[in-house]
Amino acid sequence: MFPFSFSLHCRAVCSAVKIINLKVPSTYLLDLTSKTPDPLILDCEYEVEENEKGFVLKWLLDGQPVYQWIPSKNPFPFQPFKNRVDTSYVVSQEDMHKHRAMAIIKPLANFTGEYSCIVQTYASIDRKTAKLKIIGV
Repeated sequence: MFPFSFSLHCRAVCSAVKIINLKVPSTYLLDLTSKTPDPLILDCEYEVEENEKGFVLKWLLDGQPVYQWIPSKNPFPFQPFKNRVDTSYVVSQEDMHKHRAMAIIKPLANFTGEYSCIVQTYASIDRKTAKLKIIGV
């Protein structure tokens, strides 16, 4: 019985997906006079084993989903981010990390709030959260 319980423990701990760095600026200055403001980049660096199954990355704003990426699919922004995220933005050439960052190309002042990155597989999940304040200037 001992080897069986050890292998379950090792599977849950040894191959867990883990966020190692969440890059969300505390403030973003939104130039209200610019027709093309600088993009707002939110990045979620993580470690995941190649053999992990069912990987998905999600960004939430105040608990509501705004972006989702599954490596075999294109990134998918939800409303109100639908036409405000550059889905072609690539932060890494590694297949399991390409679209981990969300590039908001037309940020709005009401995008202020608490951003969470969630990474999960069939075996594990990790979540990190940071606050962002958008200030119109």
